[in-house]
Amino acid sequence: MSEDSKNGDKQSTAKPSTSTGGTTTARPAGRQGSGSAGVLAALAFLLSLALLAAAWWYWEQSEERLAALETLQSELDQQQDRLEGHERALDRLRDLPQRSDRLSDAFDDMTAHRQRIERDLERLDERTETLREFMDAGRSAWRIAEVEYLLRRANRELQLAGKPVNALAALDAADERLEALADPGMTPVREAISRDRERLRALEQPDVTGLALTLGSLIERVDRLPLADGVQRTPQTDLDEDLDAENFWPRLRERSTRVLRQLVTVRHEDVPLRPLLAPEQEYFLRRNLALSLATARLALLREQPEVWRASLLEARDWLDGYFAMEEDAVQAVDEELARLSETTIRSERPDISESLERLRRVVEARN
Repeated sequence: MSEDSKNGDKQSTAKPSTSTGGTTTARPAGRQGSGSAGVLAALAFLLSLALLAAAWWYWEQSEERLAALETLQSELDQQQDRLEGHERALDRLRDLPQRSDRLSDAFDDMTAHRQRIERDLERLDERTETLREFMDAGRSAWRIAEVEYLLRRANRELQLAGKPVNALAALDAADERLEALADPGMTPVREAISRDRERLRALEQPDVTGLALTLGSLIERVDRLPLADGVQRTPQTDLDEDLDAENFWPRLRERSTRVLRQLVTVRHEDVPLRPLLAPEQEYFLRRNLALSLATARLALLREQPEVWRASLLEARDWLDGYFAMEEDAVQAVDEELARLSETTIRSERPDISESLERLRRVVEARN
């Protein structure tokens, strides 16, 4: 467009130079040149404005495009990320069969391990049950052995020691052990123990304490019993009396007369004469009688009926031979000794071995 206007200006300026002369045509050409320059300047100004507008518009467009490009790049990045995420998901999906196989293998391994653990637990339960049975059997065997010992102790206390009270206590203890054991198989043994206890309770027990106290009382009365008339003491002179100068001769004459009179004694006896006893011999006589009674008391405590009767008979012989049987005190002692000699100090001991035999049969049957 600028080129066409330039060509039009050139054509308009060329036409006057051809139609007129040189002086007449020079002034109009100068005016026309200044006008064309203004036009050109205006055109250049407009052109520059257009260029500035175009540049500004281009710059605006560039900014918008850059913003759009950045937005697009951001969207592309997001899409790329999504794509990568999808690809990873696809990879996982591709690996899913393998992972499923691995999980299946792991599950099979866990199942096999669980089964092994269950088998181990079953074996452990079996061993625990076996151990429990063994321990229960051990405790039962210990209790049964303890019961057997108590039953043997009961028989020994009754038959050898002669102590039915201790035997009854041992039977009671054995029954308590069996009750704590709570074994139905031991019911026959408990029944036998009950019968043995009834046999012991039916046993008549002598009054050992009362008999021992009676013998002790008789022993204390020995020193006060009078001797028989035929048993005489030898005279005992009082040589330890003080003989002062004033009564020396009268005392000497009196003692001499007494001694001379005692040298010869005339008695008429219907019984055989017995030797004279010195004071120390009288002491041993009474001690022999007390010893017989003490032996009887010891036999009572040891349940020795033969020794009991022999000692009492010996004591009665001592009374009859050396003590005044006509005196009430001696007769009372003799009657008491006769009554005691007829007393049974040991009853027939029952057989309490039934429970022990029944226990042994039960144990043998179990073994």
